[in-house]
Amino acid sequence: MFAIPIASLRGPTERPPLWLRAAALAGFVMTLLFVTLSILPIVQVESPLLFAAKISSLIVVTNVIGLVIFLGKRRAR
Repeated sequence: MFAIPIASLRGPTERPPLWLRAAALAGFVMTLLFVTLSILPIVQVESPLLFAAKISSLIVVTNVIGLVIFLGKRRAR
């Protein structure tokens, strides 16, 4: 979602304004920081490595589910 204004295609279409690209970059950085902070425990846990592994696997699984839905809808067209 954030990559569309940042890496827009160069060609017959005009590029998004600088303020839109800056806002998209800020949104991407905030999302990346949120994911990073979600993986690292901020409270005492028995096993920080196991906690990070569980959260990381959840993030990967939900992204794979989203990709499967996207590709399924794309093929339906």
